[in-house]
Amino acid sequence: MAELHHQLDQYLSFMGLGFARSDPTGCLLFDTAEGLSLGAMPIGSDRIRLFACAGYTSVEQLRGLHEGIDAHGTDAGADAQAPFERLDQDAMVRWSAEGADWAVAVDRTSGAVTLSMFLSSLPRRSQDWQACLDGFVRQFDDWQGRLRDEPPALSPHAVEPFPGLTAGHVLLC
Repeated sequence: MAELHHQLDQYLSFMGLGFARSDPTGCLLFDTAEGLSLGAMPIGSDRIRLFACAGYTSVEQLRGLHEGIDAHGTDAGADAQAPFERLDQDAMVRWSAEGADWAVAVDRTSGAVTLSMFLSSLPRRSQDWQACLDGFVRQFDDWQGRLRDEPPALSPHAVEPFPGLTAGHVLLC
């Protein structure tokens, strides 16, 4: 974690941006030059995950997810493989592009959609960080265009443990 924090802070400093902040769950939170709030966390000894909340699903999409739960309480299936098994949400889509693995996951109670980028190694040079973040922004913009800015109305069965949280708070580790 310390190496990720150091490398990320070097890049952010090079770009004239504020340093990454640690949250209580061990994630690093930072803002890009485009104003996008991202989270970063190490996975194992050599992989990292970058993530951000891209928006919310519609009520219809969320209802479909609730109806898709199997007897085990998930529709993710038993074939979940690293790095996706570390997601706290249900992976809806997985793919590989731009030298990374990607996942879009949705929180069933809030409808918040998180885009995650899984890198096989830590970017060490500013150019590598910039290329990585440029790829993230391209994917983020694509997904954000498909989603809603506001959460759907909560299901009567949903529990809202922390009322008033916004998309920026859903950067789950």
